[in-house]
Amino acid sequence: MRVIFTGHTGVCKSDVLRTLITEVAERDFHTENLKRTDVKKFIASYSVEKEIESILEGPITPFLEKFTQENRNTIWRAAFRKVLEKVNNDSPSHALLEFHNLFLRNGNFFSCVDWDLVMQFRPTIIITLIDDIYDVWQRVNDREKKLKTDSYFELSEILSWRTAEITAAETLAKNLFVNPETHSITPEILRELQSSQFRRLAQLLGKALPHFVFAVKHPISSLYQLLFRRDVLTLYTAFPITATRHDSKRVHEINSFRKVLHENFTVFDPVTIDELRFEKTKFDKGSLELTQRWDICTEWYTSIIQETSISENPFKNIAPRKLLTDIKAQLVARDIRLVCQSRCLCGYRPFYGAREYISSGMDAELRVANEEMKHVAVFHPKEDRTEKNSNILINFAEKARLFEEVSEVIDHLNKVQAKHKEIFNGEDRPLTWE
Repeated sequence: MRVIFTGHTGVCKSDVLRTLITEVAERDFHTENLKRTDVKKFIASYSVEKEIESILEGPITPFLEKFTQENRNTIWRAAFRKVLEKVNNDSPSHALLEFHNLFLRNGNFFSCVDWDLVMQFRPTIIITLIDDIYDVWQRVNDREKKLKTDSYFELSEILSWRTAEITAAETLAKNLFVNPETHSITPEILRELQSSQFRRLAQLLGKALPHFVFAVKHPISSLYQLLFRRDVLTLYTAFPITATRHDSKRVHEINSFRKVLHENFTVFDPVTIDELRFEKTKFDKGSLELTQRWDICTEWYTSIIQETSISENPFKNIAPRKLLTDIKAQLVARDIRLVCQSRCLCGYRPFYGAREYISSGMDAELRVANEEMKHVAVFHPKEDRTEKNSNILINFAEKARLFEEVSEVIDHLNKVQAKHKEIFNGEDRPLTWE
């Protein structure tokens, strides 16, 4: 398996890869020694940016600030060739590679990615890492106090960079290889291309790569299972957030449900990104004050990257309403994407407290799940049901299963997972993305 990890600055890509390798060593080799030969032959990580710093014999700052684009491209290619050389020499079963698809400097994006070289890495899956913009903003500020690399980004720039990184990774995933099916390459031509005479040409061929957006506040078990246990069911969990975040009882109840899901499935969890957390009275007066993020329940849940304490004001000199609009737009698009990259959607109390209307976020998620023919299971207990809101759920009845007990939801999902594993094993698919 060859995995590319992308993501803008401040999402701690190297730390994520190190944590993943540690998890693999502990689970599969029962050791904490990452230098053991068998561990290193099984999994290893590489960084293009670190190779750039090695070439420069110092920080990457001159590469970002002073060099022409042509010189940047030359250095990037040299760094990537060093990565390829190391991968070829190490020959690990699973190679993890991190790099920026895009750099942002002085308000301008630029890219040095050479697709021909990336193709030589032969990636089999791409993952774009994301995190709360406030944590990223604070980490960059903290780093600047020590390194002084002239890297400072406003919240709006971090939002834009995140969108740009996801789009660039999606473009790479779709277009890196020439799909023989799309280009109507016949089996006869394909066999000829795969012969020894044309083998290098055949390396251009391949289907679109799977691409996942993954928040670093997920537990490491989610990332491990996503990559190494494809037979475990992937699901997106949908629940009302705005209407429950300030009620500790409701938050505890939802967290208890999240716990069961995380223990049994590979979960894409919406509260691993929590950016719509403002003090409403402050906002109505034209200013913003950050409130506490959703408690993701650390007594049973450990994030890959922990929450960063915000010691400064991230809202200084910004337009509150514009930021709110941008965050909402990204939130909707991101959560719909998470639905699409999951096999199932599991909804929890969409009409919490017998509300007459479903939240706009959950409504969009349920509708997309149905349109994409995802398996949908919804916990909709008696105390939440009214004639009006039950009629709303009829729109989802054809493709969704509604349950009155949490235990029924979990039993149903376990049956779906068992069927998934049966099909998976019957087709003899590898557990990793080969």
